[in-house]
Formats: sequence, C-alpha cells, structure tokens
Amino acid sequence: MPDSIPIRRVSGFCFDDSGRVLLREMTDRCELPGCAPDPAVGDADKALMRGCREQWRISITEPIYLGYQRVDERNGTPPYAELRMAAHVTAFHPLDADASTSPRYRRLLSPISNVPAVLHWGVEGLLQATAAAIAAMDLLQLDLSGNHDEAYRD
Repeated sequence: MPDSIPIRRVSGFCFDDSGRVLLREMTDRCELPGCAPDPAVGDADKALMRGCREQWRISITEPIYLGYQRVDERNGTPPYAELRMAAHVTAFHPLDADASTSPRYRRLLSPISNVPAVLHWGVEGLLQATAAAIAAMDLLQLDLSGNHDEAYRD
C-alpha cells in the first residue's frame, strides 16, 4: 500500500467457531467489525483487536492482513484506504444494555458466501470475501463447510 494514502478504517472478517462472519445489523445497513486507526495504539492489528473488544464486544485472535481497498469518493477529497483483515472470534461479550449511550444493533452471524450480498458489495467485495475464506481455512484452520444458516447472537 502506498504510504501517501491515509488509512481511515480497519475492518475484519471475524469468523465464529462455525465459520460464519460477524456483521453488525443496524436499521439501514450491515457492516463488518472495524474501527478507525488509533495512533495511540500503533499498528492496525492492535487497533482492530481493541475496536472489536470495545465497540463490538468480542475478543479476536491476532488478525491476518488481507489487503486494502482504495476509496475515492470523487467529491474532491483525497482518496483513502480501508484495510481488510481476517480473525477468529474467541469470545462474545454481553452487549451494552443502555440504549441511550450506544446505538442499538444486532449481531448477525452469516456464512461467508452471503456476506458480499448482505453488505451490498460488488465484485471487489466478492474477491475480499474469497480472500477471507481462504485465510480462515488455511491460516485460522476453520471449517467453513459446516453451518450455512444465518443466526443472531446476543
């Protein structure tokens, strides 16, 4: 990745023990676990681990870097990068019950094959999901052939 492109977001394909990917389902969209990079934390791996723990209420293994997506909004602002990583969820922690301090959302566990459609991603999303699936099988040693049902997790 070129040094001249700032990183605005670090996102992770976070797989549960059944090989499904965690998504945050909100009223108008779904999204992968992620966060803005934090200069105080240092590298993107640690930022994603911290963001998952604090914002998503999950613990994950050390993330595996998959690549980056260059985003050009074509509105006069300079392009930026979004990093993509893969990790295994090691624990689900209770969600914050106080809706006044945190937006309400549901945790959706989706088979990797459904993720590009759920996120409304095009071909680039399909390629990213494929890279995540390969990393999950080869490096995280997860079996993705098992559970193909979507499920919600408290």
